[in-house]
Amino acid sequence: MLLENILIAADTKTDELTTVISAYPEMDADRLAIQLAMTRHQNWQVESVDDIATKLTSAQSVIRSMSDQTEQLVRLLLTIPRSSAEAERSFSSLRRRKHTCTTQ
Repeated sequence: MLLENILIAADTKTDELTTVISAYPEMDADRLAIQLAMTRHQNWQVESVDDIATKLTSAQSVIRSMSDQTEQLVRLLLTIPRSSAEAERSFSSLRRRKHTCTTQ
């Protein structure tokens, strides 16, 4: 189960949630499960992390303060790169440069 799936589906199965969140010691799986259940009761129609971020930023301050773990998960998802393509490109260019230097 991916972090994004947990957030979008508001899945609160604590065993799976605890397993996924265990890689992030700053997150509290039990509090996140409660907050995701509260989010589900808000009847938010969301399809992406951006939708949830928009809902959280436009929510009342009381709701935002009660959704600290959800907000932290959204921030985490928005800062993690989706792929390693950029790093792979830089290694490929380094390899080409190294090859060019050794053949001259």
